Amino acid sequence: MEIKSHRKEIQEAFDNQIEKALTIIGMTAERYAVEACPVQTGNLRDHITNFPQPSEKAVIVGTNVEYAP
Repeated sequence: MEIKSHRKEIQEAFDNQIEKALTIIGMTAERYAVEACPVQTGNLRDHITNFPQPSEKAVIVGTNVEYAP
């Protein structure tokens, strides 16, 4: 009887699910940030986005608008 490793396939499936989860988390966090954003012109609100970082198992939510901080 031969034992075959499926480690590679399992790791790929696991990594794909992590990426999907980070995308959903990022979109949800972005929505919360947009809803909480004060609005005068809408420029800041319109430039809030999310950046999933699968290698770090994290999501960055932010903007490049200079007056955001």
